[in-house]
Amino acid sequence: MKSIAKHILDMVAAASIFLIWIFTMLQVLSRYVFARPFGYSLELISLAFLLSIYVGSAVVHMEEGHMGFDSLYNMFKGKGLIVVDLIRELSTILFLVALFISGIAAVQSGWSSRLPLSGLSVSWKYMLIPVSSAIMLITSIYHFIEIVRNSRKKTGER
Repeated sequence: MKSIAKHILDMVAAASIFLIWIFTMLQVLSRYVFARPFGYSLELISLAFLLSIYVGSAVVHMEEGHMGFDSLYNMFKGKGLIVVDLIRELSTILFLVALFISGIAAVQSGWSSRLPLSGLSVSWKYMLIPVSSAIMLITSIYHFIEIVRNSRKKTGER
């Protein structure tokens, strides 16, 4: 399941980078070759750029590629390391819950506002926040459960 979800997210991130390239090329051609620039292409480029950022963050989080403090982390062994892992994941979960809630609020407040050139709702920009934070939240809960399972195996508990 995790590899399928990661593969889909990889494809979405790649597609968003491709869309950035396509929209940029169309903008350059329309502006300098045809002397009639597309006004909405900059908005589409920024949407695709945001999509690549948020989906890319979710992909990195799925690979447990988040930032850490190795020197602090290396100071702990055994049960202390397990506690540090649990605190790290729990704090990540709490942050992602807050991010998800604030993202939902941003989406709800942006429905009436429109992007000036394309006419799309501003909420489409904000929609990426709760979607990516939900993906990362599910991943963090999975990581938390795995840490608990592995710690029980190491200590011999059930």
